[in-house]
Amino acid sequence: MNEGISIMSRLLGFLQATALVVVIAVGVYILWPLIFQRLPEKLRAKLKKMELQSMPVVNERDEEAADPRDFQQEMRDRLKSLHLPSVSAGQRILGVPAFSPEQEGVWERDRRVIVAATITAYTIRDPDIVQLLELEGQYMLIVSGTKTIIATKLDLTEFQNDLLQKERKSMVDTFNTSDNDNHMHFEGSDWVIRGAYGQNMRPKRGERACSSIQVVSKLDAEVGSSILPHSIMDGRLHDYFDMRAVNDEGTILFAFHVGEQWFCYMGRVLSPEDVAAMKGV
Repeated sequence: MNEGISIMSRLLGFLQATALVVVIAVGVYILWPLIFQRLPEKLRAKLKKMELQSMPVVNERDEEAADPRDFQQEMRDRLKSLHLPSVSAGQRILGVPAFSPEQEGVWERDRRVIVAATITAYTIRDPDIVQLLELEGQYMLIVSGTKTIIATKLDLTEFQNDLLQKERKSMVDTFNTSDNDNHMHFEGSDWVIRGAYGQNMRPKRGERACSSIQVVSKLDAEVGSSILPHSIMDGRLHDYFDMRAVNDEGTILFAFHVGEQWFCYMGRVLSPEDVAAMKGV
């Protein structure tokens, strides 16, 4: 009899302990957003980066069926037309098209290169090499795959910074599932998320475990006014995570996380005629 009571007592104790753990776990889950906001800024940034490091990559959907080698050849052709990658900070690009149609007539088509950087984004297939050319006037030329984009930086609030991270996580977590939703509402527009790169899912010999960004050329006198993060101006390889999206108007969103925060650029894809009219000197 006493043995039966002892077993029941231990079982009751186990159930009480389990219930307590469940209550604590649920409480932490519900209160985590408030707890997270009260953590030191550096710790929050580290936790965000750890979350990004744990995510797989998602290839751009509109280019998924094509041969990636064609993209690389197309990009080499486009860079060649700009005399790249030999173009470096201090040189000028002639014939830069207007950022928006309403700027035609007042747009300065001769722009000096302030910073040149290279991104190596590891996709599910081959690395996607992206060239960034920061131009005078806080504009950016982005050469990625079959696209050449002219963009400008969006200054993010803390809320927008967190939103980009949240939307990227949601899209990546549900990719290739029936619950997948690659749509987000941001800056007053509805966007379709096309890709998200970061971790190298199938590293080959000599490759890094993570995608990277490297500033290869810069004007020291202009670095203070650069729209690229100051933390990557040392010429080293820095871990890189991104998210790429497009809205109904065809506007491109190119956001990336480097250092300890998100950076976001918005722009338009240039036509083949616009690209052909540009020339680096």
